[in-house]
Amino acid sequence: MKILRGLSIVLAKMLPTAMVAALLLLTAMVTSCGQRHERWAPVCIGKLLDRAQTLMNDNVGKVYFELAAIDSHDLRIDRQRACYALLFIQAQYKYFIDETSDSLINIAVNYYSTSRDTHNEFLSYYYQGCIYMNPREYSKAALSLARAEQLLGNIDDLFQTGQLYLALGELNELNFDFIKAKKCRSMLVFTIIAALLLIVVLYAYYRYKQRKTMDIIKENIASIQQLSQSVQNKNSRIKELNTQINILFSHQYSSLDSMCVAFYDTIDELKSQKCLYGRIRSEIISLMSPQNVEQMDSLINSAYNGIMDKIVGMGFSDLACNVMRLSLVGYSAKSISLLLNVTSQNVYQIKSRTMKRIRKIDQETTWFFLSTCK
Repeated sequence: MKILRGLSIVLAKMLPTAMVAALLLLTAMVTSCGQRHERWAPVCIGKLLDRAQTLMNDNVGKVYFELAAIDSHDLRIDRQRACYALLFIQAQYKYFIDETSDSLINIAVNYYSTSRDTHNEFLSYYYQGCIYMNPREYSKAALSLARAEQLLGNIDDLFQTGQLYLALGELNELNFDFIKAKKCRSMLVFTIIAALLLIVVLYAYYRYKQRKTMDIIKENIASIQQLSQSVQNKNSRIKELNTQINILFSHQYSSLDSMCVAFYDTIDELKSQKCLYGRIRSEIISLMSPQNVEQMDSLINSAYNGIMDKIVGMGFSDLACNVMRLSLVGYSAKSISLLLNVTSQNVYQIKSRTMKRIRKIDQETTWFFLSTCK
């Protein structure tokens, strides 16, 4: 648009008056069309007003210039017009611009006085009173500030409360009503003290919660470290016990297991078979006696969390229990086949069927069995 205007000025010096008039008319038409095209939609205006309300206390200069750039024709909704009027007056006041006309603030007062937005109604009356004080219309200012004071019970803003009593004190001094001015000053001081006390209480509460949270975190860290150490100790103890158990089982049952394997491998050699068979039979009779079976179950239960009692309690046959029992103490399938007088293939089949049934009933027992037996 600026380029078109500049071009028309240059051509004005070169072209006749009629042609210059035509160019100026064309420039005005293009400019007006562009302005109508650049108008903001209500949604954009709403976002801009929300942004202005957010930045009001942090960057009032930016808010003032952004609001000043809005065309009044773009404010098509009553709520947006009232919000714009209040925010613009508020930005002027915070930017130290003294407004003397009440035309804009009255839009906010008329809207918010009939709405349920008590906070903005309070602000509208407050800034209306401040505007009336600039041209020294003290009676109107007193009326507006009094209406704002009536709304204090419905808002929770100590800063605005202090601002109101500051304005009332100044107004009463200007009216030479020093008693009311003193009262307003007292209320202002009281409000400041209340705000400071609230800040102190909130800070003390924040520090208390911070200390409590840190104490809880430290306790949790200590508990985690203690639990981790306990788990490490238990894992070490379990490894140590497993090593001792394997050594115990090896000392107690390895000789018979090795003889059974030797007998099984030399079954076709008659002399070796007869020699070994006599020793094995005596060991079998001793091993499978009720007393040794009870001792064996006690060792297995103490080493593997009562696993043998669980297997017996599931109602398996004596043969299946003996297969499991001998597997848990470390006997191979070959040795078990000789000790129980069954084939090694039968031993594998009994172990497989028994494990399938255990797996359906007790996962813990299955895990112990798989991790220990051959």
